[in-house]
Formats: sequence, structure tokens, C-alpha cells
Amino acid sequence: MYKRALSNFRCSGHSLNIETGRHQNIDRELRYCNYCLKSNIYSIEDELHMLLLCPLYSNLRTEFFQQRWLCRHICDQLFYDIMSTKNNNENFRLSKFIYKAFLLRDKYQ
Repeated sequence: MYKRALSNFRCSGHSLNIETGRHQNIDRELRYCNYCLKSNIYSIEDELHMLLLCPLYSNLRTEFFQQRWLCRHICDQLFYDIMSTKNNNENFRLSKFIYKAFLLRDKYQ
């Protein structure tokens, strides 16, 4: 279940607006995060947004992310570092984060 969540996340087989909007012919720059939109924050809901930026998942980040991921400046390189880790423990924690984040997201849709 966790491995599947990570695999789907990596392969864009998920329900983030960046993907679902593509199938609905919504312009890329209009595929906003519904949670952030409620606070008048116009952020595109993509993988980086979910993993590192969206306030909906901040408690999950604190619970599952390694300290070295939490204290860094958020950028594409940090996203790449997290997604490409070869550490089995980090991969497991990342998988759990993604799985639980999608469960939480479903509650707010």
C-alpha cells in the first residue's frame, strides 16, 4: 500500500490537480490546490507543492520527514533529493507520508 502510493506519486498516477486538470483540459497555470485556494493562495497543486509547500500536510512533514529535509530552503533540488533517496528508511517514511497525505487530501476535496 505504501509502495504503491510512492510509485503512483513518482509516475504521476495520482489525483493531484496537475494531473487531473490535464485530463479536463484546464490550463496548467490554473490547476490550483483546493486547500490553499480557500486561503486565497494560488499555488499549482503538483508533486513539489504537496511534498514541500502545502500547509495541509505540515504536521505529516514533521512526523515523517528527516530533520535534514525540514531545515533546508525549499527548492527543486530539495524535491529531487527527497525523491531520489536510496536510504530504505527514508523511502519508507516518504511512502507513508505520501499515502497519509492523499488520505488527508481526500477529506478536503
